Amino acid sequence: EAGCHLAVFNENGLLENTEASVRKFPAKAEIDRAIEAIRAQTRSSRVAVIFGTAYVNADGDPVRNRAYVFGPDGRLIQAYWKNVEVPRPFDINGVRCAVTICSDRGYLEHSDLACVTHGAQVIIDISGGHGGDDGRPNLRWIRYQPWAARNGAYVIVSNPVHDEKDFMGNSPYGGGSAVVRPDGSLQASRSYEKEVMNVADLDLAAATRSGAERRRHHPLLAEFWDQGGRLLKGEPIGRAPQIAA
Repeated sequence: EAGCHLAVFNENGLLENTEASVRKFPAKAEIDRAIEAIRAQTRSSRVAVIFGTAYVNADGDPVRNRAYVFGPDGRLIQAYWKNVEVPRPFDINGVRCAVTICSDRGYLEHSDLACVTHGAQVIIDISGGHGGDDGRPNLRWIRYQPWAARNGAYVIVSNPVHDEKDFMGNSPYGGGSAVVRPDGSLQASRSYEKEVMNVADLDLAAATRSGAERRRHHPLLAEFWDQGGRLLKGEPIGRAPQIAA
């Protein structure tokens, strides 16, 4: 209704991956019907959607989290397993984006690799609730603002709100959802508010990727970034690059 091109929901936006939900985990066919309903909605509304859900390959299999990216035409652009696969960059209405699921942000510099090697202007983190709480109260965005500033790209993070206590004794926790500009400043943010969405217009001209380009062509590290780019494409990389002492 707001004329959005992309809607982003959290890591467990469809189905919580909690101990209670795993014990009562629905049949795979039920989850598939819900995913298909979302696909149909993207097609009818012409709004691309990114969301996460606990999922199984087959009934009785271990429950793992998965991210889904549907384009505005309902086409499945990407589905990747958390802690198993490396997410790949993709385009939404001509804008290069990258997505990561919560803790995957640390593997192979997922948050940076697609931006540096494949031109991503928007980095999206769908998390389960801890992403905006790591440095409460004054360092809540300590992870996401440096992502944006060091790459010259937008960062979008989506977290749910939890009423119970987290491992640090905080309650409520989670809910730290935000849009961070390429200079590291906050454009929109909300914490501990349920059923609330941030709506923002991205000035893509500001996503110059100046930091990403500088790092991409660094004389000492360019070969490492080259290998990372080839890995994202599924290409063999051969031996590790050698740096003379």
